[in-house]
Order: sequence, then C-alpha cells, then structure tokens
Amino acid sequence: KDLDLIAVPWVDNPAKPEHLVARVIDATGLKSLHSNPGIKPQGRKVWTLIFPEFSDPRYVDLSIISPRS
Repeated sequence: KDLDLIAVPWVDNPAKPEHLVARVIDATGLKSLHSNPGIKPQGRKVWTLIFPEFSDPRYVDLSIISPRS
C-alpha cells in the first residue's frame, strides 16, 4: 500500500531536499504526514506523503539522499 521513491543527486548542484519535497507536494496534491523529515542511515532524509482523502490507506515514502558537502 506504499510507494517507495528515492531521489539521488544526479547533477553537480542539485536542489535542496526540502525544495524537492515541496515541488513534489505542489505537483501531486499529496500532503506531508510530518513537518520534519525522518533521518535514516547514510544521512538519508525521509518524508511520508499521504493522499488528501482521510480514509485512503496508500502513501508515498520519499527518501532523499543529500549531496555531499
């Protein structure tokens, strides 16, 4: 019932993870379940995005690997 998406930096100067999440939310109509991302191994940031319908059990786990400094 969930879709796992992983965003990996692909260019030299990628957008910040928070900007990417905001763009995904704007484009899809999904809503972030939590205001702050969860932090996973290797510094991966994770947002759980839900559908606006309260009873819809599906969700998207969006993981973003931050660029190296």
